[in-house]
Order: sequence, then structure tokens, then C-alpha cells
Amino acid sequence: MIKYKIILTDTAKDNLSELIPENKLKIQRSFDSIEKNGIQSVFIKSLGNKLFEIRTGRVRALYTYKEKQLIIVGIIFLKDTQKTPKEIIKKARKVLNL
Repeated sequence: MIKYKIILTDTAKDNLSELIPENKLKIQRSFDSIEKNGIQSVFIKSLGNKLFEIRTGRVRALYTYKEKQLIIVGIIFLKDTQKTPKEIIKKARKVLNL
């Protein structure tokens, strides 16, 4: 099993601080699970071109991989629509320099 280290960008830290405690706990549990049990322990979706989405209820975290075992989270948000909004994807790509 591959162990991962998760790092939040300043933008992701700001997003996390704006979540209500229940949602903050949900996404933090997903991050902890990834670091302890690997990426297969959570629901993820590829958004293409090196951008991925961690799915935890309505809470989403968009991230990319760096150096194989390092996950950089660029943005965290509450998903209200079926598809991830293009402006959120664009913002994540900018924050992550993708």
C-alpha cells in the first residue's frame, strides 16, 4: 500500500476554515484516511489533465499529485450541482499551476 502525504494550499486552508464543523470533519476524515490507508480508501474522480476530486458527501477537494506520493489540495468546496462547475475547475487549475 502506498502512503500519501497531503498538503493544503493557502486557498484550500481558507476554504476549509469556511466550512461548518460537520463538513470540515468529513473532509478531514477523508484526508486522514488517505494518509493512513491510501487513496483507494476514499471516493475519487479524475477531472482530466492531472486534476482529481475527492468526494465526501457534498464536500469536494480538488487536488493533483506531486512526486508520486504527495497530494496537493488546491480548493475545497460544497458541491450543489451534478457536475463540478467549470469555474471551480479553472480556479483549482490556477491555484495548482496546472
